[in-house]
Amino acid sequence: MQGLLSEETKLIQTDALTAAGTSLISGTGVDMQADGGWDGVRLFVSVGTPAANNIVHAEESADNSSFADIAASEPAAVDTDDAVQRIDIFRPSKRYVRLVVARGTSTALSALFAELYRPRTPPYAPTADHNVVKLVEPKAGTK
Repeated sequence: MQGLLSEETKLIQTDALTAAGTSLISGTGVDMQADGGWDGVRLFVSVGTPAANNIVHAEESADNSSFADIAASEPAAVDTDDAVQRIDIFRPSKRYVRLVVARGTSTALSALFAELYRPRTPPYAPTADHNVVKLVEPKAGTK
């Protein structure tokens, strides 16, 4: 039997939403060795105001303090309102990764998220603080 996606991934809000501004937002590092280790991570954020100078990219670090750019991690700038920018990294070379958003135009951002996937010790068991409801072949009815 195939498992639920929530048993194969871990969704983390790394940083809170950010009001409109032009400051650089360097997200919080995500530990790829947490919970027994993960093969990949998908970083994402919704950009409130599209502009060619609102750019995201990923960085990595061995010690969660000295971060360096990950080559070729910068997607094209968004050109539609509330567009989601995503970076998917499979087997990063360093233990920690993070999302960085350069805001050249005053822009509000959603919360920054990291979705870890392919746990090295599956299945991953979300705890109560992750607020996951698991349904297998649900039936119609009241909530």
